[in-house]
Amino acid sequence: MSESEEIWRAKSDDELLEAREDLSAYTEEGERIIRAELHRRGLPKPDPPIGSCPACGRPVARYHQGDQCSQCGEPLPPDILRALGAAANESTDDMKMARTSDGEPLTVNWELVRSVGAGISLQRAKIPGGWLVANGNDGALVFVPDAEHEWNENSS
Repeated sequence: MSESEEIWRAKSDDELLEAREDLSAYTEEGERIIRAELHRRGLPKPDPPIGSCPACGRPVARYHQGDQCSQCGEPLPPDILRALGAAANESTDDMKMARTSDGEPLTVNWELVRSVGAGISLQRAKIPGGWLVANGNDGALVFVPDAEHEWNENSS
């Protein structure tokens, strides 16, 4: 087993499923390894690509980020860009925008929380009454009361 295969075998199901959404962000070998690991675990296969880069032929996934091919950097053609835009709109059409009591759109700004020795990835967002804290490893989300938002890097 190669080092890359070992790395992907050690990843969580959630990490594999996230990688599955845009396989074109990986090398062809990386894509092959991710597909094999998804298959080995019995996880869902990736969606079929929405097209291919006309310059290098690399498949473009439904949730590809950006307007260039991740393989060769060439601009993607208009039909693929339209399909990518439709996929992005699809995911937000059914969602209602959160609003403040004044009716303004609510924006949650996430920031990385430095974590030493725990082997986890944390982010926090200031909200009324405290903080939302997200564990990037397993997606857990908790509310931490702190009405004055006194939690800072020097807090213990």
